[in-house]
Amino acid sequence: METFPRIGLILISTSEAEIRGLVGRRLFSRLRPEYCEFMPYDADRLYEIAEQRIKQAYGRLVISEEALSTLCEFAANECGGNARYLFKLFLNSADIASRNGENRVNLKTVEEVIEEERKLILKSKLDEIKRNTPRMYEVLRIIAEIQNKQEVVYTGLIQKEIRKRGLAISERSLEYYLNSLESKGLIELRFAGKIREEREK
Repeated sequence: METFPRIGLILISTSEAEIRGLVGRRLFSRLRPEYCEFMPYDADRLYEIAEQRIKQAYGRLVISEEALSTLCEFAANECGGNARYLFKLFLNSADIASRNGENRVNLKTVEEVIEEERKLILKSKLDEIKRNTPRMYEVLRIIAEIQNKQEVVYTGLIQKEIRKRGLAISERSLEYYLNSLESKGLIELRFAGKIREEREK
């Protein structure tokens, strides 16, 4: 140890909270951590990766360019640019194409796979909301019921339904739930003025 005047330990984590918990708040406050941000892959980069890997695995591109491009757009926009997820979708598409006796994955097959995937993503989101925030789930159910009656959904009508059902949801909580549901892509919030403008057009 005498030949090493200073011993250092490098800690790497994807979570600051994990590092804090590991070394303790006191020591962490004296450290000068470096932060690295890795941006997700965009559709073009995913296409390059997928094209290269598919050609390596199959000896040729066994999917039409249009179909691969559609898969990459979906993975980039809906799934955070996850390359592993993209390959899962590709393999599902290739499996369906093979069962149908096709030697190449076409756009129709990819669109079917994406549609099924959208349903699974939606179900997963709804299950998570139902499990973790049941009141938010009730708000979403109210919105769906109002829409099914072909009525315009607005905050006052949602509040009326909430009172009718005896749910303990304040105006502030409702605003939070609506913003949260929009961020999850389950609803779209629009101001009354904007709706009026669209109707006038």
